[in-house]
Amino acid sequence: MKKSDLLPVNPGAAAATAELVVSPFLHRFADRVESPVTGAVLASGDPLLAALGSAPPGGGFHGHLAAADLERLVAGGFLVDDVDAASRRGRLLYANVETCSTCNHRCSFCPVSIAPREKDVMPQDLFVRIVDEVLETADPEMVFFLNNYNEPTVDPLFLERLEVLFARKVRVALLTNASRLTPEKIDAIRAMGTLRYLGVNLPTLDAARYREMHGTTDLPAVLRHVDYALAHPMAEENAFVVLGYDDERHANDIEEITKAYAGQSWAVRKFRVQNRAGLVDAPVTPAPKRRLAGCDLVGSRPLQHLQVVASGKVTLCCQDYYEHHVVADLRTQSVREAMESPELARLRKWAYGAEEAPADFICRGCEFALERADDGGTPPAPAP
Repeated sequence: MKKSDLLPVNPGAAAATAELVVSPFLHRFADRVESPVTGAVLASGDPLLAALGSAPPGGGFHGHLAAADLERLVAGGFLVDDVDAASRRGRLLYANVETCSTCNHRCSFCPVSIAPREKDVMPQDLFVRIVDEVLETADPEMVFFLNNYNEPTVDPLFLERLEVLFARKVRVALLTNASRLTPEKIDAIRAMGTLRYLGVNLPTLDAARYREMHGTTDLPAVLRHVDYALAHPMAEENAFVVLGYDDERHANDIEEITKAYAGQSWAVRKFRVQNRAGLVDAPVTPAPKRRLAGCDLVGSRPLQHLQVVASGKVTLCCQDYYEHHVVADLRTQSVREAMESPELARLRKWAYGAEEAPADFICRGCEFALERADDGGTPPAPAP
């Protein structure tokens, strides 16, 4: 290697690498560092991982690297020259667009059970514009969800929404309690196309337990609709989402559902009830996070998700049930403006520790928030 192949990190005005800092918008785990914005990963054993060191968010990067290695760190999003500019960049992998605010169930583990919202149905012209603008902005691998704290199939325009998405060849994921996923709707969906993912919220096969957990007597209808969906596939991937409290009853429910649908192509997936950043009781209620370092809730909510409620407002995260952190309004702004908004940039800085967040910031009470170790080193991976 020639001496000229080594570039100092601060070589002067003639080089674009002057003033490089370690990006605060990284996920540091015990065995790797990831950039949610680019998807690049530095795995354990990679010499460039050691080169990053344990600099604090936005900390200066010092040392000498081969030009190609330095370029790899910059291209991968591990080094940036402007934290403010970096805070306005994201990678849109998940569009979560709630088209109707109503949920017909009152699950004990959901804020809807204690503070149901008024019905709000997104106008179809607004929905179409949002979809088109998402497609202009999103990563090619983007998946489109019709979910927030709602039941998508209750939306009076549910099938019309799907027509728009299928016509544009969008990868659609549907999470549903299946109580309104009737055979007629299943047939209509199959006539339009194939969902990327179908997840049915089925916590138990016991009617009394279902009523206790969901606040309804819909279980017989749910099971009928599930049987029809099993016989008439409409998704590439199908799963039973079995929520519970990570206790013996939860384990028994998993076992019973697995046995009941043995031989079928649907997966049975165990999920522990979340505390919704402190809104509901859950098995895990974390101590307030002191040194925030990002988010690991199905990717990074601040950097990889667009969260739209039925009114058209964009919120920081799915955990923000009361819409305390509204970053844009798509009735008057574009999707791109929302993803690059000053308010979202500020919240990203708080969530990733580039700026000190207020004590009551939502991420401090969230079990999916990443946290830096007190010594500035790598924290353990978050709880599943």
